[in-house]
Amino acid sequence: MEQIIANLLVADSDVIQKATNDLQEAFKHPETIPQLCEITVSSKEAQIRQYSAVLLRKRLGKLRNWQMVPPEQQAM
Repeated sequence: MEQIIANLLVADSDVIQKATNDLQEAFKHPETIPQLCEITVSSKEAQIRQYSAVLLRKRLGKLRNWQMVPPEQQAM
């Protein structure tokens, strides 16, 4: 997941397009939200931490998406 985010930050549009597709595919899996939480607090790269936080905010900004997160993960 961290590599996908890193690829979203490069200047090559082909790499960004592939990373965008990879991210859309990753969001189909429930483990993506906890992975983004982990990256937000533990990545060594500030840009990656910030971008993962933005992705989380966008993803969980809709109440429907937050309700789909299991209660034990909401408590994190």
